[in-house]
Amino acid sequence: MNPETDVRTHVILPKDVLATIDRLVGSRRRSRFLADAARREIAHLELVEIAHAAAGSAKGKPSPWGETAESIAQWVSDLREDDHARDAKLDALRARLSSKQP
Repeated sequence: MNPETDVRTHVILPKDVLATIDRLVGSRRRSRFLADAARREIAHLELVEIAHAAAGSAKGKPSPWGETAESIAQWVSDLREDDHARDAKLDALRARLSSKQP
């Protein structure tokens, strides 16, 4: 425990939850496990909060994929073609570089 950054607190957990934590990570690693789990949950809740705040923010604005199933399919197809073209260029560059190695 680092007194500069850590704070001791009292948490009440169901016995079965604590037993499972102890079985999986050991009683001496409880704090780290709970801090890591709390950080993951905080990150998740912050993403949900951001998603709720952003909901509807693009309403009325044009999207790159269009409005119909056909336009979406074409957009995805175009993206895939761009990916294939990029991959072909990278493969050619790799081949050229490998042929120059002694």
